[in-house]
Amino acid sequence: MISEEQRKIMYNGLATKGRLAADPEECAKIDKQLETDPKNYYLWCARAIVCGDIEQAIENYSQALSIRPFSPHTLYNRGRKLMGQGRFSQALSDFALATALDQEDGWKWHFQGVVLYFLDRYEDAVGSFQRAIQAHNHINDPVVPFEVEWMWNCYMKLGRGEEAAGCLEQVTAETPCVDSEKTYKTRILMYKGNMTAEDFLNTIDPEDVLETANQLYGVANFYYYLKGDTRTSVEYLHKVIALTEAKLCWGYKMALRDLPGRSEETCAESHS
Repeated sequence: MISEEQRKIMYNGLATKGRLAADPEECAKIDKQLETDPKNYYLWCARAIVCGDIEQAIENYSQALSIRPFSPHTLYNRGRKLMGQGRFSQALSDFALATALDQEDGWKWHFQGVVLYFLDRYEDAVGSFQRAIQAHNHINDPVVPFEVEWMWNCYMKLGRGEEAAGCLEQVTAETPCVDSEKTYKTRILMYKGNMTAEDFLNTIDPEDVLETANQLYGVANFYYYLKGDTRTSVEYLHKVIALTEAKLCWGYKMALRDLPGRSEETCAESHS
């Protein structure tokens, strides 16, 4: 069932956000309309959302961009799909143009930062997340914890622990945060020592597999970066990867990237 909010995004060519539903019946209706109106930009944007297939969605957004090549929302939407396929360089080209065309949207800066992270360009990623915070704050969008945790991950990858700890100071228990991003805030409170790992684990809803993967990845990083316990970190990375239903979420992808290196460290520790 398509919500009114999703319908608004679909048929107005807006930037996607949240979890949007595939709908075969709606897709069939759009296909019928495209038979007589194949250059309808909004129909291609709508089809990309409800088709339920990432490759089709990328093709649909490309069709839309052939009609309106400088649409920042559609460039952003296609970039997110490309990122989901691990096509990070292609995604970056879309996000770079999207942020050039629309510098006031914090979400476009955010996902540019995410794709830079996956390209190992951590310093550049920090810059994008900082721009995202500026844009969010400009419109009082309460999602600062969302950006701060990504910055923390970047600084940790760069081996700059003091800057990582410093950026966490932007978030406290009183920091406002939208419900959909509260798990970021909770992880930050754990990193800061305001919550134990055990208490944090009790906040996880196992019914939400996608978010569970992200949360367990946060625990893996807590043990690795802050406790120096590589073995326990690897155990949690394995728990993330066991959640195969979550393979498209960022926590799963990051666990896959980090597991080989941390496993090697564990083996080296065992033989030292």
